[in-house]
Amino acid sequence: MKLIIRDSAPADLPAVMDILEAKRALLATFEPRFWKQAPASRETTGPFFASLIESASTSFS
Repeated sequence: MKLIIRDSAPADLPAVMDILEAKRALLATFEPRFWKQAPASRETTGPFFASLIESASTSFS
């Protein structure tokens, strides 16, 4: 099996956010106080990841 890794594209942002939210939920099961999900975390984190994806100087794979 050949694995291809590419830079992310703006269309990948919803999937990136889904993966991030799933990881946060998993971490909250181990340490609920530390990893408690903040209100609107997806909405506040999304623009940051969008800026990474769109930046020419950042490799976001």
